[in-house]
Amino acid sequence: MKLIFLNKILTPFLVALLLVIIPNNIEAQQVQLPNACKFKQGDDLNWANPSFNDTDWSTKLLATSWSSTTQKENVFAWYRIKIVIPSSMKSLAEKGNGIKLNLGKIDDVDQTFFNGKLIGQTGSLPPNYETKWDVKRSYIISENDVFWDKENVIAIRVFSPDKAGIGMYEGPYNYAPIQWSDYISTEYEILETENNGFTTSITFTNNDNKAFEGTIKYWVADKNNAILFTEILPVEVKPIQGYKIVVPTSNYQPENKSIFKIGYQVFDNNSTASLEDGQLYLADRHIEIPIANEPNVLVENKIKDVFTSIPFQNQQFNSYLGKRQTQNLEERLLNVDEEGMLGSYLKRPGIHPWAGEHVGKYLETACNVWKNTHDAKLKQQMDRMMYELINSQLEDGYLGTYTPDAFWTSWDVWSHKYNLYGLLAYYITTGYEPALDACKKMGDLLCTTFGNNPGQRDIILAGTHVGMAATSILDPMVELYKYTGDKKYLDFCYYIIGAWEQENGPKIISTLLSKGKVNKVANGKAYEMLSNFVGMVNLYRVTGDETLLKPVLIAWQDIVDNRLYITGTTSSWEHFQDDELLPAADKDHMGEGCVTVTWLQLNHGLLRWGLKISFF
Repeated sequence: MKLIFLNKILTPFLVALLLVIIPNNIEAQQVQLPNACKFKQGDDLNWANPSFNDTDWSTKLLATSWSSTTQKENVFAWYRIKIVIPSSMKSLAEKGNGIKLNLGKIDDVDQTFFNGKLIGQTGSLPPNYETKWDVKRSYIISENDVFWDKENVIAIRVFSPDKAGIGMYEGPYNYAPIQWSDYISTEYEILETENNGFTTSITFTNNDNKAFEGTIKYWVADKNNAILFTEILPVEVKPIQGYKIVVPTSNYQPENKSIFKIGYQVFDNNSTASLEDGQLYLADRHIEIPIANEPNVLVENKIKDVFTSIPFQNQQFNSYLGKRQTQNLEERLLNVDEEGMLGSYLKRPGIHPWAGEHVGKYLETACNVWKNTHDAKLKQQMDRMMYELINSQLEDGYLGTYTPDAFWTSWDVWSHKYNLYGLLAYYITTGYEPALDACKKMGDLLCTTFGNNPGQRDIILAGTHVGMAATSILDPMVELYKYTGDKKYLDFCYYIIGAWEQENGPKIISTLLSKGKVNKVANGKAYEMLSNFVGMVNLYRVTGDETLLKPVLIAWQDIVDNRLYITGTTSSWEHFQDDELLPAADKDHMGEGCVTVTWLQLNHGLLRWGLKISFF
C-alpha cells in the first residue's frame, strides 16, 4: 500500500508520519512455521532430500543471523524445516492454485526446496553472483507436491560471499492457501482538514481476473483503544479494475486528542479469510513538554568517579569544533528522517530488523545537544518524537518493531536497549515522568520474559551473535536500576552475567580469563561485545563487584596490543581479527562507526574512575 494526499499539501512531518502501509494479512488458515529448525554449515545437495537423516544437525531459531565459524568467504549452509500440512487446507489450495510459502529475508542467496523439489531461488550464485539480501522470499508450493497430513520438508540452501551476518534473519515465516488477499492491493489515504481533523479513503486494485466481493470495517480509536468512530461498508472489485471507498469521516474533529489509532479490516464474502491493518496517527504536531528539575539518582555508585566531564550545559565550542557542532545540529539532527526512525513503531513490523535502534540513539544525542544549545526547534522535535515513541508502547510494556509472531527474535531486545537509553536520557534532561514510566514498563516486561524460571525465555536465544546483541541491554538496565532503586533490575543484570556462561552462551568472562583474546569470545563480533563491556564497567561502578573488572581490563589490553588501528578504531568487517591482523583496504570495512563509538564509550567509562593502564 501507499499513501496518497489530495487537495492539500501536508507538512513534511505529517507526510513522514502517515506511513506507507504494508498489508498485515490475517488469513483464516495461515500457519506459522516452527520457530526452531535443523541447521548445518556446509553444502551437499543431498540435504534437500526429505528422507535425509538430519538428527545430528544443530538446532537454530529462525530470525537470528549468524557468522561462519569455519570459513571466511563463500559460505554455504542449510536449514531444514519439517511441517505437517492438514488435508483440510487441500480444497482451498486447489481453488487458489497452490500454497504460498513465506520465508522472510535471507542473507544473501537462497535456493528453496520442498520435498526435494526446487520451488524458488532469490539472488544468483557465483560466478554470476547477485545478492538480494533485503528481499522477502515468497514461493508457491503446488498442491500436487504436498504430502497431506504427513511430514513435509522445506530445505533452504543459503550462500554468502562473506562470513558475517548470514541466514534467515527476518520473517514472516508462514504458509497459507493462495486466496483473494494475494491479488487484491490497496492504497490508503489520510487527508488533513482544519482544526487537526482528517478524512480517509481506501482504494482497492484487483490484479487478477477474479471478482471480489466483501465488506470493510474502518475505525478510529484513541490511544487506549476506545473506539471514537467506526463504519462498515460493502466492497465490490471487478476483475483487473479498481474500487475506491471514501470513509465518511470528513473533518473528523480530534476533540483535544492528539494521537489516534486508525485501522480497518476487509472481509471476503466467499471465505473466512480477512485482511487487517492500521497505524498510529499524530493529528497535532505541536507537542511541548515543560522542563522540570533534573531527577536524582536513587542508587549511588560504590566506585566513585575520579574524573568527571564538564556538564554539557557548561561546555563551549569555538573555532572548528564550534562550526562542526553547529553543522551537526542544523544539517543532521534537525533534518533527521522522522518517518525512518518512528515509522517502524507507528506501523509494525519494522522496515528492517534493527530499525528500532535509531530513535533511541537520536533521543540520547538530541538531549545532550539541547543541554548545550537550548535550541527551540530541537526541543520541539525531540518532544514530538519522544511522545510518539511512548504512545506506540503496547499495554504490557513492549516497545519494539516486531509483530507478535516474531517478538524477541533477531534485534528485538537490542531495540529495547536503545529505547531505554533514549527515554532515560529524555527523563534525565526534562524530568518528564511518562518517559521513565515507559522505561519501567520495558524493564518489567524484560524481567518477566527472560530468566531461569519455568515459562521464561532464554535471552541468549533472543538475539544475534551468540546472544551478545540481546545481552548488551545490560548497560541501560544498570541505569534503570540507578534511577528507580528497584532491585529486580539489578537481579536481571546478574541474570545476564550468568547467561553468558551457559552452554549456548558467548562465555565472555570465562573466555577472556582463560584465553585473554577478544577474537576468541563467541564469534568475535566487535560492536556487540564492546557494548557488553560497557555494561560490565557500569555494573562494576554501581556494585563494586571486582569479578566484573578483570575480564574488561584483559579485553582492553588485548585490543590495544593486537587490534588497534593507528586511527584509534578497531575491527574489520565488524569482527575482531587475529593478532596484529589489521586490514585497511576499502573492501575490509575497517573500523565500523558503531565499533569506534562504543570503543570510545568503554574508554570513557574506564577513565571516569581514574584507572591507569599501560597503553603500550
